[in-house]
Amino acid sequence: IYTKITIELFNIMEQWKGTEGARDNERYPFLKNIHSKHTALLNVQEGDYVLDLGCGRNPINPNASANVIGIDPDDQLVHQAVKKAPNADFSVGIGDNLPFANNKFDVVFMRGIVHHLNQEQRHDTFAEISRVLSSGGELITLEPDPDSWYRKFVWSTAARLGYEHEESPHIDDDGYANPEEIKELCINNNMKIKEQYKAGSLLS
Repeated sequence: IYTKITIELFNIMEQWKGTEGARDNERYPFLKNIHSKHTALLNVQEGDYVLDLGCGRNPINPNASANVIGIDPDDQLVHQAVKKAPNADFSVGIGDNLPFANNKFDVVFMRGIVHHLNQEQRHDTFAEISRVLSSGGELITLEPDPDSWYRKFVWSTAARLGYEHEESPHIDDDGYANPEEIKELCINNNMKIKEQYKAGSLLS
């Protein structure tokens, strides 16, 4: 069992070296299950406009019949997202300069994006989110917990396999965003905190 886990972890790390968004949840049922639980957090009604900011190759798929628009800076991942969600619209772009009208979206969903951004990009991205959200709209953002036992285990094992322990190619120099920083980013951009909690998965 230990050997199997180590080999699987090695395969994940091989993907991780390229880009974090390259982890295809179709190949990892455990990850797919976690992503489906994240999608369930969306309070989406029929006809709502939903922005999947930083969609990667694993776009959200709400149960309700909503207008989902995904955006990501990696054109290759956007191309793969189109195949997974043919009824959604996708475009290449960045969060700190969104090509959308004011008040367009009822829901903005952002998973694992903030820790890739520097401080200026974080502020600008949250300002853009506030701009494109409709009155009463919701932002749902999830960030990894670097202090979780799972991540500490992964990092220590990765180090033994010869990979960089801090995931340095994928984490901005400003580091992970803690809950207080995310709260401050929202408040400074005219968004009220409705709820803040740990999502409860091993990865978040």
